[in-house]
Amino acid sequence: MYDITRAKMRVFHAILEHRSVRKAADQLEMSRSLVSRYLTEMEDMIGGRLFDRTATGLMPTDAVPYLLEYARGMEASQEKLLDQMHQLRSLQKGNLLISLSEGLIDTLMEDVLAGFMKKYPGVEVVLNMRATAEIINDVATNEAHIGLAYNPPMTGGIAFCASAVHHIVAAVHPDHPLALRDDPVPLAEALAHPVGIMPPAYGLGLLIRTIAKAENLNLTPNFNANTLMALRAYAQHTRGVAFITDFSIRKEVAAGLLVGVPLKHPLAENQYARVMVKEGRPLPRAAQEVINSINAHLSTLASDQVNEVRGGRGRLRVVETIRS
Repeated sequence: MYDITRAKMRVFHAILEHRSVRKAADQLEMSRSLVSRYLTEMEDMIGGRLFDRTATGLMPTDAVPYLLEYARGMEASQEKLLDQMHQLRSLQKGNLLISLSEGLIDTLMEDVLAGFMKKYPGVEVVLNMRATAEIINDVATNEAHIGLAYNPPMTGGIAFCASAVHHIVAAVHPDHPLALRDDPVPLAEALAHPVGIMPPAYGLGLLIRTIAKAENLNLTPNFNANTLMALRAYAQHTRGVAFITDFSIRKEVAAGLLVGVPLKHPLAENQYARVMVKEGRPLPRAAQEVINSINAHLSTLASDQVNEVRGGRGRLRVVETIRS
């Protein structure tokens, strides 16, 4: 099976113009044998003759108009492809798939995606809120270009672009007894109160369970929720204790609706929010632009951007930056 290439179409047009293989070869500065071979291959491909030999030269057959129509379509398709590629490179079109933890949505929208979408309105952005394990799977299976998650485990084929340190706190109502503490609260003391927690499929929920197990504590939450919104509401309206990051309650703290009491444990001080991609996967320009913007605005992911009720503490620091 032969392809009708641009080179063969040039030969065809030259033969059509001159009605002669020899004259076509002279114009194209090609050997007559090569011109004849190209013509034969095109005729073999379409299954019919393109020219009939007459005393006055080669005469086009009824198949020629169809080949000309095909050539115009092929040229138009190539022009469309080149235009589409230009639009992708210039971010006039395209799509960007992001899977992320709920607690990172606000700052990603405010500090990164709002400006990106204003600058590149033709790019469709799709956000999917997921649990940590689901985010990793989305990135690994190419369901997401970028993943943002809390405490994702080191996973083969996944590269961390950037990391930010958050802190786990006991989020409570300002009138709660724990809100009066001036020092970090041990998990055992926090568990003396009703507590709300995320499921173990989420980085936050898994870490609290890990700490409780390490300290041989009986963790029996009376409220389980897979959304931060529900945990914030639980702490605000039930006088319970919600284990959450200080970063995720920064607005409630600023408004005086909640207090974030630091949890006394080394692991609680190193809650990582990580940006991840699939290792070795070529990223579209839209994804790379967003990653660059995340790195440029990395301080906005900082837990020390929170005006914590006891005074500012903790500062986001870059742990690992994007690999070029």
